[in-house]
Amino acid sequence: MDQPVVILIYVLLALVIVLPIVGRILKRKARRAGAEHAAAKAAAKKGQQASGDGLGATLTLATDDSTARAIVGPIIEAGKRVRRLDDGTWAQTHYNDDDIVYGVTPVADGSRVSITRAIEFAGTLNGMKAWAKLREQIAGAAAAQGISTAEGVRPLVRTAETGPSGAVIWRPQA
Repeated sequence: MDQPVVILIYVLLALVIVLPIVGRILKRKARRAGAEHAAAKAAAKKGQQASGDGLGATLTLATDDSTARAIVGPIIEAGKRVRRLDDGTWAQTHYNDDDIVYGVTPVADGSRVSITRAIEFAGTLNGMKAWAKLREQIAGAAAAQGISTAEGVRPLVRTAETGPSGAVIWRPQA
């Protein structure tokens, strides 16, 4: 046999042996990196959920309580599965009854629209998108009436209370 053919056979044989080993090493590294990325993403989401971000956003209307309720009420009540609890409080059902409770409360510079209670379902607080949309609609309706608004944050925190089926209740931070 010639020398180049023998070398080619050895190179091919080495590739057949080495490639699976290198492939396994690379596959393990890729899986490990993927698992670390997924863990970091889950931790970030859990950290966001732990502080109740998103649902802790507030909107303050520079007006009296009754005017604020007149603006806010029809907008919230137009949402899906919403019911009025009393004159300044509405509850919305996502998975459990009254998952989210919205409220209008008087504050020093007007009336604050915020979430007064949320129920954690399957490790997740629901309704963040709906709440962002409602705040946007309320701000637009207030602006149409010449009422200024200001956004704020009042983070929600876990409480020792339990809701339906042992679900965790979240309330605004004191």
